[in-house]
Amino acid sequence: MSSLKDLVVELGKQFGYEGETLRKFVQEEQARERDQRVKERDIEREKTKMQIAFEREKLVLEREKIVFKEKQIELEKQASREKIDLEQQASRERIELEKQAEKERIGWERDAERERIEQVRKLELRKLEGEKQLKLEAIELENINMEKEQ
Repeated sequence: MSSLKDLVVELGKQFGYEGETLRKFVQEEQARERDQRVKERDIEREKTKMQIAFEREKLVLEREKIVFKEKQIELEKQASREKIDLEQQASRERIELEKQAEKERIGWERDAERERIEQVRKLELRKLEGEKQLKLEAIELENINMEKEQ
């Protein structure tokens, strides 16, 4: 296999170049090849840089996605804790209201029982007063009857 220089020399001869003209043709072709390789390396470097930048950006986005997911999980945990706290608070308040309502019910029942007892006492007192009045009237009638008989 021939080298690139041999191929260029052969090509130059086919174009009809000889001597100094052939040498200049070979140098120009070698320079063009060098320039082409430099351009290709530059393009490859740029491509590599872009790929690295793309991969870095991809990593940044992945990190941000993870951070976002962690924040979302934390917010869900916090919301869950707050929900539990609110439910517990509501439960405590409901229990407290039930206790208060029970105390009030007991107080009303006690007041109602006192009122009933008072009413029963008043009725019994009226009954006793009525019986006393009847006895007094009976005694008075008996006294009147005895006076009439005398």
